[in-house]
Amino acid sequence: MSEITIPFWKVEATGNDFIYLPKLPDSLTQDEHKALKWLRMVAPILCDRHTGIGGDGVLWTRPGGSTESPIMGFLNPDGSDAGMCGNGGRCFAALHPEADQIDVHGVQYPVHHVGSNGPSSDIALTFPGDVMVQKHAPFDALEHLGPVYQVYTGTEHAVVCHPASVEELHALRHHRFFQPKGTNASECLHHESGLSVRTFERGVEALTQSCGTGVVACALAWWSNQPFDGDSNIDSVRVLTDGGTLTVGAKRTGSTTFTSCTLQGAAGKRFEGSIALPFPTK
Repeated sequence: MSEITIPFWKVEATGNDFIYLPKLPDSLTQDEHKALKWLRMVAPILCDRHTGIGGDGVLWTRPGGSTESPIMGFLNPDGSDAGMCGNGGRCFAALHPEADQIDVHGVQYPVHHVGSNGPSSDIALTFPGDVMVQKHAPFDALEHLGPVYQVYTGTEHAVVCHPASVEELHALRHHRFFQPKGTNASECLHHESGLSVRTFERGVEALTQSCGTGVVACALAWWSNQPFDGDSNIDSVRVLTDGGTLTVGAKRTGSTTFTSCTLQGAAGKRFEGSIALPFPTK
């Protein structure tokens, strides 16, 4: 094993921070399988907040896309595949200002570059297709948290609408109901000014400052618990996270079904540098 020095950009969206790799080693650019194997190995090194750069995941541009539709690669800090990452997607879109959509695992997420404010861009990301909220009875030892709302927003989420401790969100993330894959676990609380959300993220294995897919899942879970009179107009709600405020919009098509889900807020590049990483000699 040798070392190689590569450039990186640090990007951030409402406190959800990521390491974007603008250029992979030359020997990996023609072999995506080999590149992914290496990225899975170095993701924990890059994301370590004490000995690395620190981040909630690693981003890069996968081959085969276009200027208007780049393909996003994303790994969790433990090297696992997160599925979709809402704030990571908005950061990725901010780095590709000519993109009108981003491709994540073959799914196209339309993006709208709303505006810019200094180093940040105001990016709106649309989740394609329909999203359903499944309501489950309270879970045994966590029954005091009330019903559990299961929502898939490009990745798995479980939502509770009562105050939950970090330990309780950790238990929900690993609950046997969601095995073997597990789930992200969120607390969603309603206030006069909107919603407040905290998410214990799978793959990060901790609370993060913000989770884009979790914010969307929480908004839909909260809406699904409100009376539905058949009016399918698009609604929006402000969502406060520890890292800042996001806006979620959606069109309710049934008591538990939604479409045209959007996530909007600030995202952008914060700084850049280079880092030495282990690299296989063969």
